[in-house]
Amino acid sequence: MAGSKALPTFCFLLCAASCALAAASYDYMILSLIWPGTSCQPGWNGKPTCCVDPYIDNPEMDFLVEAMETYDSATGEVVAKCEPNCRFLINPLADLMDDLYAYWPSLSCPAQNGLQKWKTAWCTYGNCTSLSEVNYFGRALQLRARADVLHALGSKAIIPSETKSYSLEDIEDALVPKIGFSAVVECTKKIGVLSTEYLLSRVRICVSADGKSIIGCPFARKSNCGSDVKFYPFTEDMLGRPRHPAADHIKLPSDKTMAHGQEATVLACNRRRSAVCRRMASRRRTSSSKPWKPTTAPPANRSPSAAAAAPSRYCRGIIPHATKSYSLEDINDALAPRIGLSFTVVCTRNYILWPFFYDDYLYQIRVCVSSDGRSVIGCPNGRESNCGDTVKFPPVPYALHGREGDSVSSTLIELPSGDETAL
Repeated sequence: MAGSKALPTFCFLLCAASCALAAASYDYMILSLIWPGTSCQPGWNGKPTCCVDPYIDNPEMDFLVEAMETYDSATGEVVAKCEPNCRFLINPLADLMDDLYAYWPSLSCPAQNGLQKWKTAWCTYGNCTSLSEVNYFGRALQLRARADVLHALGSKAIIPSETKSYSLEDIEDALVPKIGFSAVVECTKKIGVLSTEYLLSRVRICVSADGKSIIGCPFARKSNCGSDVKFYPFTEDMLGRPRHPAADHIKLPSDKTMAHGQEATVLACNRRRSAVCRRMASRRRTSSSKPWKPTTAPPANRSPSAAAAAPSRYCRGIIPHATKSYSLEDINDALAPRIGLSFTVVCTRNYILWPFFYDDYLYQIRVCVSSDGRSVIGCPNGRESNCGDTVKFPPVPYALHGREGDSVSSTLIELPSGDETAL
């Protein structure tokens, strides 16, 4: 008897759980692409409203991914935060890091490394999908490239301008060949003393539930822009870049760590590439098969093998010079593609008039390596350079293989061969 009474209760709870699950299901997504030329407009005091960590590349001058949101076509409502105990691991995204920094960056102030932004996107929307982390982020980036909003607008002569306005109708028509009718143009309203401007802020695109294709939106969505729209340029000087990193960097944990389910820690990321190095090497972010190479040839007296191992200083043209000085920031950025962030630049200081005037000379590069001496690792303790803002890099004033007129030591070291064990 007691069992028969419990059965209806169990069925009711089961039905309630099923209904709740159905209500939380999604069947399409919206890819939201922001235009940073609007979102990064300087504040009233002229200070940047967007910031980038000094050890992370600037984002591309393009439409950037804001989110790929999950929706239910039955209600038109967003489906979010489906898993209260969401876990986000950065390790599976190792091959997407360059693209994420370039097209899905964190631009908030103070500067962040992007980890929190990607975690928020995954735990708010991605976790509601049937996709893995790699597919969720990878397909969003692929769809962004396929839509190619900036190129689509440019093909109709709609290009960023500080003075020119474009009609909303022309903007929407320019997107049709690439995106069809699934795009909604959104604006930020800027109210001035004598006029009101509508600034192009984002383009929202409906995509399939598997994130593979652009689809027609199940619900008609209207633009909030006026008839005329401003399309302000996005330039690198709009980005605040603090002198020192405002956030730690991302360390990709090993597969063994992943097996134990540990979260990615925030430390030095050795997978970064300097933006200047990438651009000078004409490296496409979407193809990581080609290794990074310096674009400035090393000295002619080096062998090809030595050239291949040439320090990455050639990327920024940092070469020994009798009078020229280089910024410490440029030296750090030039070394990062080869060494990551596991090094410290050490200088020796030559006082001209103590203690006010002096020159700092590049003296040492100290690199942290593993205990077995096989690999470069992130330094366990942060080490700051003792150099000032500018550093001199003087050439060696004499031949490396002995000075002219000097006698060569008659005692030479010969390495043992065969069974010989002593010198």
